Amino acid sequence: MAFKHSVENSNYFVRVFKCFVRAINRSVEHVKHSEEKIKLSEEAINHSEEAIKYNLLFYNTLQPFYENQFIQQSIDN
Repeated sequence: MAFKHSVENSNYFVRVFKCFVRAINRSVEHVKHSEEKIKLSEEAINHSEEAIKYNLLFYNTLQPFYENQFIQQSIDN
């Protein structure tokens, strides 16, 4: 009888331990996915920063042209 209870207790603890292992594995997978999302977000931020730099460069390149055009229109009117 005592042996039967110890076997049942052992089986119970094995099941509980397996549940903990599965929970830990899910947590590890969640962390991996979170790290991947962070990496993709960082790449998106870098691309956005590059786009902003090129837009500013483009704006600074065209700004004198538009200022001159505005001045010329003011003179013509």
